[in-house]
Amino acid sequence: MSRLGAIDALLASMTALSTELVDFAAERSVGAHTRVLRSFLVRWWTPSPDQQLLSRLLEGWGRSLRGPAIDLAEMAATLRETLEGTQTLSGSLKDASIRVLSPMQLLGAELEVVLVTGMTEGRFPARPREDALLSDPILDVLHAAMPAGIFRSSDRVLLEKRRLAAVRGAAAGSLWLSAAAVDMLEGRPLVPGSLLLDVASQEDGKRVGPSELAAKMVKVGSVDARRSLGSLELLLARLQSDDRTACQSALD
Repeated sequence: MSRLGAIDALLASMTALSTELVDFAAERSVGAHTRVLRSFLVRWWTPSPDQQLLSRLLEGWGRSLRGPAIDLAEMAATLRETLEGTQTLSGSLKDASIRVLSPMQLLGAELEVVLVTGMTEGRFPARPREDALLSDPILDVLHAAMPAGIFRSSDRVLLEKRRLAAVRGAAAGSLWLSAAAVDMLEGRPLVPGSLLLDVASQEDGKRVGPSELAAKMVKVGSVDARRSLGSLELLLARLQSDDRTACQSALD
């Protein structure tokens, strides 16, 4: 490209950018502001994991155009406050750090170690259940009239599988899956979730049941009072053992 052609291309890019920036000044609802911003990011930000992550975080805001019109300064303040409280955006996912993220926040990330906790039935995966106010029949009527994008109870199964897929896709190194044996608040035994059983079955190439999974899992914890988190953990650990004397001494 000649020098004149390069100058023309630069001027064209600057003109296009200036035109889009002028559109930001208009007052509109938060949802409308978000749609303009997402469109701007897609067009001008080179595709990257960070760009995709920010676009997904903004996606929920742009689903509704209702609400009062606010100016650009108010929108910027709202956006800044929200993003500052989002751990995912506190630096790059490439920075050395320990982060607590939801499964879907891992989309596009590549992490050395991913630890998933609470993989018990009813927690992860969560049990499919109808909403108390919007039952499945009501949602069917709403979807027939206008697609609302609201999950039915039956959609929960596929949603939980997508969440696990996001987790596994982000684990570039080690993936640790954890399932508690006892509910620390109620003292009742917990069952490994179906997703954890599926992962174990894929690793073994055959169907793995709860008892087989228990034999494969590495137990983390101790009945040693010096290493327990508190008296409740010590008591529950002893109750799970066959040491009746230890149980009685813990109760005393």
